[in-house]
Amino acid sequence: NGDIAAASIELLSELTDGDAVEDQEAEAGVLVDALLEGGLLEALVHRLHSLNESVAEEAAAVYNALSLIENAVELRLETATVAAEHPGLLDWMLKRLRPKTTADGNKQYTAEVLAVILQSGGEAARKKFVELNGVELMLRAVAPYKARDPETAEEREFVENAFDVLCAVLMEPG
Repeated sequence: NGDIAAASIELLSELTDGDAVEDQEAEAGVLVDALLEGGLLEALVHRLHSLNESVAEEAAAVYNALSLIENAVELRLETATVAAEHPGLLDWMLKRLRPKTTADGNKQYTAEVLAVILQSGGEAARKKFVELNGVELMLRAVAPYKARDPETAEEREFVENAFDVLCAVLMEPG
């Protein structure tokens, strides 16, 4: 059931939020470990592919899923490598960042979480991104802003996050 999945994702996002676990990071890290062992990424990727962001509740579920991934990386840096190597997650993110999609809150947050994964995931994460033709996709996504400035706050944030993604990949030697 989509409603139950969305509520579960929201709850897990809240349970792993940095502000909520400030004094209990070790316990939250154990939760993240258990979630990853239990197939969290597989479930999130499956759910992300099935959500319809034109429905407000499902768009919120996408945001919460991204938040959960970001929280997991903040609690356990190795999660970034696991997330990058997971089949389907980077594919979904790159599909979501396509140039033809509108720059809404979820698009800009997808770019932000992708930047976090690439900055924290080491060489393996960056290699996977390059293998998926991510550099070209990100260059195409920011190309329209060469001729015009971003018009909305979401567009501005998206462009900043897209350049963070590119910097994370291009700053790596070799």
